[in-house]
Amino acid sequence: MQIPSCPRCSVAMEQGFMMDHSHRSFGNPGQWISGEPERSIWFGTKTGDRRRLTVVAFRCPRCGHLEMFAPEATS
Repeated sequence: MQIPSCPRCSVAMEQGFMMDHSHRSFGNPGQWISGEPERSIWFGTKTGDRRRLTVVAFRCPRCGHLEMFAPEATS
């Protein structure tokens, strides 16, 4: 994935990720899950077999602005 420029400062952003601290996924990168959230009695939100993509985050070193993307997985 190409490194984006900050839309506010026009400087190259630095790549990182959002950490998922939920009960079952402690310490994993965050994920984008397709569809509307659907409440589950047992687990908070149903996810089932929905499409999932890892979230990639970029931060501007000058102003702190964040941009997040969920690019298609590459093999």
